[in-house]
Amino acid sequence: MNLKTKFKETSQQCSPPVGTLYIFPTSITDTQATGISLQTVRDIILREHLRHSNLV
Repeated sequence: MNLKTKFKETSQQCSPPVGTLYIFPTSITDTQATGISLQTVRDIILREHLRHSNLV
């Protein structure tokens, strides 16, 4: 079992079903990959807020 699968299973078992789980495996020592992952997360959050506000 890989880490991504383990996080997904743990989330399903231990968290209330309130939304979509996004998993971005990265290495914190790779600052470029971490920056890209964080920007992707920001974009997802912004899109969700816009969708819920009926602006998109």
